[in-house]
Amino acid sequence: MIGPISLFVQYPNRPPVHRDVVPSSLSAVREQLEIFDDQDILINHKVHKSEFFLLEASSQLWDGASLKIQVPTRKALVTCGRDILDKEVVWFPGASPEQIEAALKRACRLDPQEEVEILDERGRGIVLSATLPNDIKLTVRSAATQRDTHTDAPSGAAQERETGGGGRVSLRGVRDRGERETAQTTGGAPSAPDYPAKGGQTEGPTRQPYAHTHAQNRPLSASDRDAERRGGGGGGPRSHPVFDEQFDPADPGMLGVMQPGFKVAARASSPVPASAAGRNGGPLPLSKKTQSLIQMQSGGMHSSLSASAASGGGGRSSQGEEGKVRARVQQDCVHVLSGHVGFVSCMEVVGDVLFTGSQDANIMIWDLNNLQYIGTLPGHRGFIRCLCSSYPRKILCSGSQDKTIKVWSLETFSAKRTLVGHQKEVMSLLLLERKECLLSGSEDKTLRLWCLNNLNPLLILDEAHSAGVHCLGRLSDDLVVSGSRDKCIKVWHTTSWDSVRVLHPPHYDCVTSFAVAPTGHKFWSASRDKSIKEWETETLESTSHAVHVHADWVQALAFSNSLGLLFSASKDGTIKGWDQHMNNRVTLVGHTGPVTCLLPLNEFLFSGSHDRTVRVWKPRKN
Repeated sequence: MIGPISLFVQYPNRPPVHRDVVPSSLSAVREQLEIFDDQDILINHKVHKSEFFLLEASSQLWDGASLKIQVPTRKALVTCGRDILDKEVVWFPGASPEQIEAALKRACRLDPQEEVEILDERGRGIVLSATLPNDIKLTVRSAATQRDTHTDAPSGAAQERETGGGGRVSLRGVRDRGERETAQTTGGAPSAPDYPAKGGQTEGPTRQPYAHTHAQNRPLSASDRDAERRGGGGGGPRSHPVFDEQFDPADPGMLGVMQPGFKVAARASSPVPASAAGRNGGPLPLSKKTQSLIQMQSGGMHSSLSASAASGGGGRSSQGEEGKVRARVQQDCVHVLSGHVGFVSCMEVVGDVLFTGSQDANIMIWDLNNLQYIGTLPGHRGFIRCLCSSYPRKILCSGSQDKTIKVWSLETFSAKRTLVGHQKEVMSLLLLERKECLLSGSEDKTLRLWCLNNLNPLLILDEAHSAGVHCLGRLSDDLVVSGSRDKCIKVWHTTSWDSVRVLHPPHYDCVTSFAVAPTGHKFWSASRDKSIKEWETETLESTSHAVHVHADWVQALAFSNSLGLLFSASKDGTIKGWDQHMNNRVTLVGHTGPVTCLLPLNEFLFSGSHDRTVRVWKPRKN
C-alpha cells in the first residue's frame, strides 16, 4: 500500500501550504489537493530544486516536493489609436469570442455596442476565439471612424490608408494593384485544378478556403465575424493559402531544391496572386519599392523580437540590438509558407514535394521547385501528429490524434488504407524499408508493427513503455530506438523485437525527438527537460549531456549533412544549430510560437510552428 507523502503547495494568490497526500494516482492527487482538471501542476526537480516541470504522472511525486498550481490564461496586447499602446487583455479558458471582444472594447474605452474592426500586427482582419496565440498584438479600430476616414479623406491620403496609418506599412494595396494589373493582361487569376471523383466525392487533393490566410485583402468587419460564427461566409469566399514573403527568384538554390525525383502527377496551377506569377510560372522579380515595403513590413512583424531571445538569455536589449536581430531574421529566413489554420506539427519530403501536417487535421502539399501550394489531403478527424514516407512504394503514412494511421498513395493522392488498432493518439511513425514494415508508437504505451505489403498488423508490443511513445528513430537495419513520456529511451532489435537496452542515465522529462548522425556512429535525444544527450551507437553509452540548451522544452532535432550541424527547435520559439562539440553556431529567430518540427534539405532548413507557418531558412554559421 502506498503511504502518504508531504508536499508544499503554492496555490494562485495564496501563501504556500503544507499537505499530506497519498499519491495513488494523479487524479487522486488532484482531488486531495482540490485542483481542477484545467489547471497545470508544476513540480520541482529532485536535484535542481529551483527548476519546475509539468507533473504528468503520480510517479513523479517525491516526499518533500514543491508544487505550483497554474491557472492557464491567454493574453493579447491591444493598441487603439495613439493613447492605448500594447495594453494587456487577459482571459481564461472557456471565454467566448463575444466576451473577449467586450474585454477588448473596455480596454480601448469604447462603447460596448460600437462596431469595431480587429486586426493583427500585419493589418489582417481576424476572427476572435479563446485559442488565439498568447501575446498576440491586436489593433482595435472603430468601424464608424474607419468609414468616416475613407469617405472624407482627400486623395493625398490614399497612400496613408494603404500603409495602414501610423507609419505601419501594409502590402494589401500593393497586392491589390498587382492583381488588377495582371487581370487586365491575363484575363483573370489562375484557376484551381479539377480532380477525378469517385462516388460523387473528390478523392484527390482538395483546395479549401481559409479564414486566416495571408491572401485576405481586407480586414473582417464585425458583421463578417458574426456571420463566420454562425457558419456563413460573412465577406464572400476566402482566398487560397499564399506566402508571407517572396524568395529571390535569382537565387539558384531555391528553384530546384531537390534533385530530380518524385514528381506530382497532375501539377496544379498556383494559388498565389496572379501578380506573383511570371511567364514560366515562377515569381516575378520584385521592384525596389516593393522590396523596401516587404522589408518594412517584416520589420514590423518581428518588432517584438529581442537580441536576448536570439541568444536564449534574459534581459532587455536596446533598439539597435533589436534591429540587428530583425536584420538577421531577414537574411536567414528566405521564405514563409502559410495556409494551415492550426499549428504545424510535422513535415515530410518525397522527391520535390513537401507534405505538412497540422492541428487542423489536414495534410498540405507544396512544390519545392517553386514553393507553391498544390493541394490538401483531408480525411483525418484529429491533429496530424506524425508523417513518414516510402519513395520506392510511392506512399505517405500519417498518424493522428484520431487513433488511426492513414496510408496515402502518392500516385492517386488518395487514402489506400486506414490502419486501426491503437487505443489512443498515434504520436510517432517509422518506416523500415528493408524489413518491409511500418512501426508506430502511441500514447497508449504500445508499439505496433504493420506489414507494408498487405498493410495488415504483424506485432503488438504491449507496455513497450510505461507512458506514451512520443518518438522513434532508426539506428541501423537491426536496431531502432524509442523515446517516451516516461523519460526512458529503449533500444529494440528489429528481428526479435526484444528490448536490447534501456539507456542510462535517462532524461528528467519526456523524450521528444531523435536525430542520427549520417555515419550512424552516434545519435542524439532531446527532451522537455531542455537538454540534448549524445549517445554512441555501438556501445549505447552517453558521451555528452548539454543542459539548458533552450529556455523551454526541446521539441525537435534534425541533423543537416550539408551544414554539418545538429539543429534543435524549442517551445521558446527559437531554433539553434550545434557543432560536433555542442557549441552554438546558429540561432534562428522568427517564429511567433513554439517550433514543433524541423526538416533539413540541402543547405536549407524547414521549420513548422504553432504560429501556423512553415519557415524556410538558409542558415549561416556564426
